[in-house]
Amino acid sequence: MVTINTIIIIVGLPPILRGMGLQPPSAWAFLYLVWSIMSYIIVVSVPPVTLGRLSDTYGKVRLFNPDFLIFTVGSMLLYLTPGIGYTGGLEIRLFRIIQAVGESFTMEKVSQ
Repeated sequence: MVTINTIIIIVGLPPILRGMGLQPPSAWAFLYLVWSIMSYIIVVSVPPVTLGRLSDTYGKVRLFNPDFLIFTVGSMLLYLTPGIGYTGGLEIRLFRIIQAVGESFTMEKVSQ
């Protein structure tokens, strides 16, 4: 479920932005689209080394549940995004970063 999330957003974000009043061909909407994808990938890619050390220190099982909770909260926030227009685009980007933090924790444990 966590890995497929990266691919889903590429397909689903343009209709989501259109529904919020942002037209993806416009320059600003395109920036929201690109940064929603890129911020997620950057946040998922950077922390696993540090998180691996924490996982070795405190135990994988002990850290897995809070990590999955962070991912789930980020997913729920995305579902409940209250804003429209550029405010909604910013909220989506911030909520995707929260979701990416949870995924990076979770992926680190799966890859070991």
